[in-house]
Amino acid sequence: MRKFLAPAFALALCAAGCTHSLHQDHVSDFGRGVNFAKDRKVEAQTEQFVVMGFVGQTNYLDQAYEQLQSQCPSGEILGITTESWTSHGFLSWTNKIRMQGYCHLN
Repeated sequence: MRKFLAPAFALALCAAGCTHSLHQDHVSDFGRGVNFAKDRKVEAQTEQFVVMGFVGQTNYLDQAYEQLQSQCPSGEILGITTESWTSHGFLSWTNKIRMQGYCHLN
């Protein structure tokens, strides 16, 4: 019975006890006329799933930027902030990107 419980406990601990690691938090220039009362906040988030170092897609950062731009097609995005972090799992992890900005219509 102990041979079964130890691996089951270890697997349950890894599945329930995920960790997260913040890597970067970048903030662009807010001095070009961001009007927080008038400009609309836009946000995009994408992720990349990695299993034992094997990656399926590598353009998740570009996808987040394209999603952000698509929310402001006739304006300019100002005050962009970018966060990147990793959520760890059992023999896998997920890299995540969140971009936020303000859609400024000219």
